[in-house]
This record gives sequence, C-alpha cells and structure tokens, in this order.
Amino acid sequence: MKKSLCRVLSVLFLCLLAAPAVHADSIVLPDGDPFFDRYGDDCEYLQRTYTANGPDGYVSLYKSPLSTQVRENIANGENLYCSSLYTDADGVQWGGVWRSTWNENDPLRGWVRLSDCVVVPDYLSFAAAHESEFFPYDASYNQMLENAERLVLWTYPGSGTVSQENMDTGWLADGPESYISQCYEDSAGRVWGYINYLYGYRHVWLCLSDPANTGIPADPDVLPPQPELIPPADEIPSPGPSIPLLTVGLIAALAVLTAVFIRFFFGKQKKNAN
Repeated sequence: MKKSLCRVLSVLFLCLLAAPAVHADSIVLPDGDPFFDRYGDDCEYLQRTYTANGPDGYVSLYKSPLSTQVRENIANGENLYCSSLYTDADGVQWGGVWRSTWNENDPLRGWVRLSDCVVVPDYLSFAAAHESEFFPYDASYNQMLENAERLVLWTYPGSGTVSQENMDTGWLADGPESYISQCYEDSAGRVWGYINYLYGYRHVWLCLSDPANTGIPADPDVLPPQPELIPPADEIPSPGPSIPLLTVGLIAALAVLTAVFIRFFFGKQKKNAN
C-alpha cells in the first residue's frame, strides 16, 4: 500500500512539473475571443465608450464573463471601447473591451463589469434625456441646407464635440429626409437632425439651422449631472498568475493523497508501536 501511494505521488509531481507555466508579468491576449465566438448570439450590439471607475481605483478586465481569470487591471479614468454587451445569469452586465478604438480586426482586450464604469455621454445618453422632445423631419427644412458648402456632424446637440467637420454635401441630392429621421430644437432655437448612418458615420447629429458652423458651444445643462469619478489608485495591482484548471486539479489531488498517505503511514507506525 505504501509503495502504491508513493508511486501515485511521484506521478502527480511529474504532472505538475509538466503543466504549462504562466508568468505573473505576462498578459496573453488570444487572436480572437473564444467567449464571443461561442456566446456571440447571446451578446448585444453596444459600441459605447466607458470610463473606468472602479470602487478601488481601478477595474479588472477578465478573460470572459464566465471566468475568474483577470487579464489586466486598468486605472480609473481610462476610456474603454466596448463593442458588445453580455448579461450573465445573475443580471450582471459585461462589456467586451477592444484594444483601441473601433477596429473590427482587433481581438478583444477583455471583459469588464459595466457597473465599474461610467458611460461617456453619447447619442444614447442624449436620447434618454430628450427623446420625448424629438419630432419628425419635415421637408421644409431642406431649404436650410441648400447653400451649405460643407456640413458639420456632432455627437449630439449641445455636446460641443464634432464627429466630422467637413462632410461632403453630395448626399443631399438624394433628399435629406432619406437620412435624417428625428429632429430636436435646442434651448437657443436651433433645429438639429439625427442621422443613423452616413458614409461610415453612425449616430450623429447635424445642426440644420447652422450646418457649417464648427463653433456651436457646448451646453453643460443638456444632460443630467454625470456620476462622480473615483480617483485612480496610487498603485494598480498586477493581475497575478493564471493557474490552468489541470494544475488546480493536480494540486487538489496531491493534497488529498498526501493527507491519506500521512494518515496511513503514521497510523501504521502507531499501531506497530502498540
């Protein structure tokens, strides 16, 4: 019995040595995202930018919403570009984070709990605050655009952020109503038109009253106050080593067999002593 246990323990030690090593300072990003490949049908289109705002001064990017493996810890204040939304069985929402800005060929950087982030104000934020004030586009607005030599596209009315400052006017020949669905009138009486898609630009607004002006000021009151940002931590912890499941299983089995061996060995010695 003692020889058999020793052989088993020896085999387990050899398996542990053969298990793949993972260094604490290496963060391996796959070429593609296995979780999205498998659960993509359960994900929703998102494409929103969030600011890291974890309670401890940083947020963690996980290998997947179903994994405890942390790929990277990100200091509060960094912008994260989330392409996809996944809601797990507990109702927790996760964002699939891209490495940089929108690039379909980039693999995902990791998955973050959206509760640890603050959304950067965008067209959806504006719609949530003002959708009840929207009204349909009317063909009478076409005359506002007749003499425009260029068009300026904005993220939303009152944002102060330009998406494109020199948009070509050729598309107006098809009729602006083919592109502009909803309108909004701001506090200064300017009429804006919402464009879902135009030559690669998505979810943008055009000021119909002043279509070529890049200097329309931001309106700080156009959206409700944003959540307060938590300062970044002085030190961001490393994600730590990732231990493969095989290694975890071998360690657990080794611990159990070691306990059995010790109990058997010392129990037998005690019995012989008596």
